[in-house]
Amino acid sequence: MTLRRNAVPAGALLLPFALLGGCGTVLGLGEFDDADAGATSTTTSTGATSSSGSGGSGGSGSTTTSASTGGGMGGGGGDGGGHLVGNCSLQAEAFDVFSAAEIAGEDVDTRSVRIIRGAAGGSDVFHVTAGGQNNHTLYARTVHGGGSLGPIATFTAAQDLRVVDALDDGVVVRVAGIIDNEVAEVFFQHNGGDLSDTGVAKQGWGTDVSCTYGPQRLGFAWDGSVPSWAYSCDGGMGTNLIAGDGLSGSFQVSTGVMDKSNDVRGYARLNDRHFIVTGSDGPGTAYIRYGLTQQDLSAFPVLTIDATPGYASLYAGSAPHASGGFTMIGASLQVSPFDATMWAGLITDIAAFSAVPPTGLAPIASYDDPAKVGEQSDLALGDQVVGFARVPFTQKEVNMSWLTDLGAPLLIDTLVQSAPAGTTYWSADVAFGPSNLNVLVVWLESTGGVYSVKGQRLICGTSLE
Repeated sequence: MTLRRNAVPAGALLLPFALLGGCGTVLGLGEFDDADAGATSTTTSTGATSSSGSGGSGGSGSTTTSASTGGGMGGGGGDGGGHLVGNCSLQAEAFDVFSAAEIAGEDVDTRSVRIIRGAAGGSDVFHVTAGGQNNHTLYARTVHGGGSLGPIATFTAAQDLRVVDALDDGVVVRVAGIIDNEVAEVFFQHNGGDLSDTGVAKQGWGTDVSCTYGPQRLGFAWDGSVPSWAYSCDGGMGTNLIAGDGLSGSFQVSTGVMDKSNDVRGYARLNDRHFIVTGSDGPGTAYIRYGLTQQDLSAFPVLTIDATPGYASLYAGSAPHASGGFTMIGASLQVSPFDATMWAGLITDIAAFSAVPPTGLAPIASYDDPAKVGEQSDLALGDQVVGFARVPFTQKEVNMSWLTDLGAPLLIDTLVQSAPAGTTYWSADVAFGPSNLNVLVVWLESTGGVYSVKGQRLICGTSLE
C-alpha cells in the first residue's frame, strides 16, 4: 500500500495556478468565526462556490456545501437525511515552532516547512521541519499535544537542500528531497517522544549519468517503505526525464526534449506503479505517464478535466488511498476572464483518465477572482480524510481545507491566521491527528526580512445538517 506521495519543482514560483511543489492553487478565501477555545466554528466562503451533496449555507452571494451522506462526493445529491459538514475551533494562541533565534533568522525554503504526523509517542504528536536556503541546514522538532516542544535536531547538507516530503514510519522520521544534488532521504532517530540530534543519517541514490547537473524537479513517494521517484534534469541538449525506486535504482524515460513534456509537475503511486504528471507551469498542457517500465512511461496522453475551449486542466496534488488509488485534486481554468473550478475525487485506476472529466472527479469549488488563490500545501492524509493549507497571493492569511478521502468537501478555506502589519506569510502545511480531532497548521512568515515558523492548533469534528 502506498503511504505518501509528493512532487516539487526546484525553485517553485508564486505564479497563478502554477503547480507549486506539485500542488495546485485553486481554492478561494474563507473566513473563520473567531471562537473561544473549545467553541465550534464553521466557515463561510467568500468568492468561491463549493458544490456537493444537498446544498449548504453561505454568505456574500456564495455557498460552501458539504458531502452528502446519501449522494457521495461532488454533485451527487443526498437522500434527504442531511449532509456532513466539518467544524473547527482554534485552540489557544499561535505559537513559535521555530523562532527566528532558533533558526538564526535563516532564509527558509518555503517548501521545506512540513508537518509529519507522528507514528509513535501518543495520539497527538507531530514533527515539523524547516530548511535553510543559505546554510543548507534541515531543522526538525516534535510538537506535543500539551503544547510543549521537543529539542531541535539538525542535518546540514554539503551543497543544497530542497525538501520534497516527509514520513514517520514508526522507526525513524524520513525527510526526502534533492540533497547534495541527488535524490536522497535524511533519517532522524526517535528519542523517547522527541527526535534525536544524534544518529542522523543520509541515504542517496545518485543522479543519472545523462544529467549535466542534479535533479531540477523531483516527485517522490513511499510505496510501503520503498522510496520511488521521478525527476527532470538538464541533459545539455534538452530536458531528461528519469524514474526509479530504492530497490532497482533509476532509469531513463525520455531524454533531450526541448518542450515541457519531460518537466515533472506531479507524482504519485497508483496501484504500485509510477504516476507522473509532466508539462508547463501554470495554465498549459499537462501530460500523464503511467507504468513501471520505460516503454510504459513513453506514452503521455494529455490530462483533460474540462474540454471547454479556452480552459486548461491542472493536476493539483493527491494523497494515497487504501484502495491502492489516490484522492486527487485538480482544476480547470480560464485565464481571461478569470474562471476556475476545483475538482476532487477518488482515482482507482488509470482508465479513469480516459473519460472527461476523469471518472471519480467532481467539481467542489469555483472562483472568479485570481486574488483568492495562492501557494497550496501537498495533500495531508488523515483518517479517511485529506486536507491542505494555503497562503493566498495577498500573503496575509493562512487557510485550511478539509475533504473526505472520496473528495467531498467538509470545510473549504477556514481562516486560521491573519498577518499583523509588517508580516508576510509565505507557505503553510497541515496534519491531522488520529480520528482527525487534533489538527495542526504551521506556516512560514517573515517580519523585517527575518523568518520564523509559527503553529496553530485546531480541534475539528463533523456533524450532520
